[in-house]
Amino acid sequence: MDKILAKIGIALTLTYMIIKLTLNVTIMFMELHEAKLKIKFKTRIYEWKLSRKLEEYGIPREVSKRISKNIYKGDVEALNNLMSLRGIMKIMRKQTHI
Repeated sequence: MDKILAKIGIALTLTYMIIKLTLNVTIMFMELHEAKLKIKFKTRIYEWKLSRKLEEYGIPREVSKRISKNIYKGDVEALNNLMSLRGIMKIMRKQTHI
């Protein structure tokens, strides 16, 4: 009887750890997704401001749009790399305390 209770205790502990880890991953993914949306929104605003400024100096609209997109593209690419599974796993290893 004690062996069965011990196995049930181990199973409950493992189940708790798995649920806790799953919730941590879900919360981190939601935070990363929210950060990605914020950066995309800010990036579009900066692209628009920069393209308007370049147009004031006589640079054609299509050229100014291309220039402003290339300047702020690096921030979005860096965040996309972080959103990858490898990036999430690195964050998980640093933040989970099981």
